Amino acid sequence: MAQKILLFILLTISCLNISYSWDTTAAKFYPLAVGNKWSYRYQQIAYNCLVITQQYDYIITITDLVTKPNGKKYYQYSDGRLERIDSTTMNVYKYSGNSECLIDSLFAKIDDNFYSCRYTWTMLTQSEVTDTNSILFAGTQRKIKIITCNAMIGEHYYLMQGIGIHTHRLCEFGGMREFLNGCIINNVQYGNIVGTEINSSGVPVKSSLAQNYPNPFNPSTVIKYDVAKTVYVRIVVFNLQGKEIVKLVDEEKTPGTYKAEFSGESLASGIYFYRLFVEGIFIDSKKMVLLR
Repeated sequence: MAQKILLFILLTISCLNISYSWDTTAAKFYPLAVGNKWSYRYQQIAYNCLVITQQYDYIITITDLVTKPNGKKYYQYSDGRLERIDSTTMNVYKYSGNSECLIDSLFAKIDDNFYSCRYTWTMLTQSEVTDTNSILFAGTQRKIKIITCNAMIGEHYYLMQGIGIHTHRLCEFGGMREFLNGCIINNVQYGNIVGTEINSSGVPVKSSLAQNYPNPFNPSTVIKYDVAKTVYVRIVVFNLQGKEIVKLVDEEKTPGTYKAEFSGESLASGIYFYRLFVEGIFIDSKKMVLLR
């Protein structure tokens, strides 16, 4: 009798462990494994997101599995990013500095909300699963989840079953979009692998200007820009009449990704423009809205 009771207890514990263990269906939307590789087409877009101002292809690879000081293991990407999936909650976290923050919730279903730091280091953005559908990729119809990160500026991304991130878009007056050319998942290739590998130094492929965030803003906003080589860089803010308001950046920069903060504390509500010049050559211009 005692043996039967012990067996029952062990079976109960086993069942409890299974019910709170790794969910293979959810994990397929975010396949983390050393050697997995993704190729994306990146496009900078302007003029109400109708015109492509520049584009390029790049490749990102998971290169290693490392243990950080918090005792947790993270998959390391070729650009230096560190990510992991929690086996009980199926939440995805990224690691930076000495801490981690949530970037995805693989259990989230349509209309579910969660707070994510996927595309920002300074704040958590409310994210919502806004659609679950399927699209064609590499000859196969695959399930997707569309996650809206910031409805005000139209930022969203697609998670595709068996593939991971398929699309990322951000569009207000201008913005960006990137979509998957192809990938290698667990040694199987889907689509085409083209572009330059983004290495751990994080050196951008091209000098570029991103849409400010937040937009509209009050009273300040952050402008992100990439520098591909050591050059003299200027970022200038203008009003609608073309009058220069301020030079945010006016110095030589080494290769990397930078952020410049613009304050509209003393300015009136309205539309403003900011422009990036590299070695005196105009690269890009974007619109931002100060809304009090």
